[in-house]
Amino acid sequence: MTQTLLACGVCGAETRDLYLCRYCLAQLAGLIADTPALIVDLNITLARQDAITLTEQGSKPGQNAAPLPINTHALDALTEIRSAIKGISSHPDHRRPDEQARLTARMPSVGARLTALKVAYNLALKVIDRPASKWFFGHCEACGMAMCGPPDALRVTCVCDRGYDATVLRTRQWEAVGESLVRRSEAVSLISARYHVDRPETVRKAIDLWIHRGALEDRAGWVRFGDVDALWRKRLRMRARKAELARAS
Repeated sequence: MTQTLLACGVCGAETRDLYLCRYCLAQLAGLIADTPALIVDLNITLARQDAITLTEQGSKPGQNAAPLPINTHALDALTEIRSAIKGISSHPDHRRPDEQARLTARMPSVGARLTALKVAYNLALKVIDRPASKWFFGHCEACGMAMCGPPDALRVTCVCDRGYDATVLRTRQWEAVGESLVRRSEAVSLISARYHVDRPETVRKAIDLWIHRGALEDRAGWVRFGDVDALWRKRLRMRARKAELARAS
């Protein structure tokens, strides 16, 4: 059986029949194996605000930028790694990592694909490794000062001693994001983060169904986050109602 001499698409080493050398092939298989768990960690990180923020307790409006109620660094990293892993295999859930790697290594473009996955993987690691930060809840209605506290706080108190319901303040922050247009994949991540969805795939399927039924407008791959959020909350209410009726019967 004749073997074709090729060059590794990453390091240039001589290879046979595949466009990756043995070392780069093993590296690709390892990244494929590690990526699912990394995506789970990114979804958890996404539910936190950006770790690096200059907003301090008692600062005035406009003095520092107010962070969104999500970790935008995690959102960027999640988008990148999902795009990169999608280019590796068409059936990532049905083959072992080494099988996926060998299939991808038959493609002349595998070098660029592996490089993109490594860049996305390293970006994700940097985001996940950031320490959890304090949460910025907004500015006090009485004195205008910034209010910060633990991410899981139920109540937050301004430096002027006026107290607020932290849940209400978080809801206002999410409502402010509602007018934004986001990619469909980003909408999946945002809904999963806000409502602590363990399986983001259920959100993706719901969005696809809403678009198919005309309940949600798809603007060339972009959707209004507020519309997705309202439909998801309606879905939660309907399920709660069904569960209540089932218990009563």
